[in-house]
Amino acid sequence: MVPGVKLSIRALFLLSCTLLFHLPPAGGASAQQYLGNERQKCTGAVTVTASGGTLTVRPFESRSVDIGNTKVSWQCQDQQASDTQCPQNTNKVLIDRSQGGSTFSIICLHD
Repeated sequence: MVPGVKLSIRALFLLSCTLLFHLPPAGGASAQQYLGNERQKCTGAVTVTASGGTLTVRPFESRSVDIGNTKVSWQCQDQQASDTQCPQNTNKVLIDRSQGGSTFSIICLHD
């Protein structure tokens, strides 16, 4: 290979690596902050009601909903409705049933 071409290819490779490490992460600077969680049990679907809407989460699913305050109401198909209180600054709640089984997590997030 011609020495000048080999040097140009190496310089181009180093320049592309440098640019790659200086690019901002996908999604910008906004990241979700974990504020706490609670674990509950339910064998059927869980219905979550928050100011952002109503959401149904089945086993092996993980879904989130925006909330306007720190209170989240949820109900399992055969159980009485129950409330979960998230810490201040919570604006999103994630219901994680991705592991299956009867245990699920209510995860409080700040977006």
